[in-house]
Amino acid sequence: MIEVDEDSIEGRILRILLEAYPITKRELQKELKAPPKKVEMALISLQRRGVLGIEGTGDTRFITLVRADILFHSRKRRKAEKPILPKSDPGNMFG
Repeated sequence: MIEVDEDSIEGRILRILLEAYPITKRELQKELKAPPKKVEMALISLQRRGVLGIEGTGDTRFITLVRADILFHSRKRRKAEKPILPKSDPGNMFG
């Protein structure tokens, strides 16, 4: 099982690959809206961990998911959502 922070660039890459697979490196960069160097470093890191593969040459390099046993977690604390209560009708309050 591979654990990945879902808010990191690696986590975002893996989420995209789970939805759009395979995808070219250029398409991935457009989707992430991140600097190409940052995307490249994240791809190399994930490839070394054995999570994805990079096939092809030049601009037509395809990113393929090698493993699917990925556990996403978040470092950010999320605010608890307020429960949605039914709106009361003030007209019925006094009969």
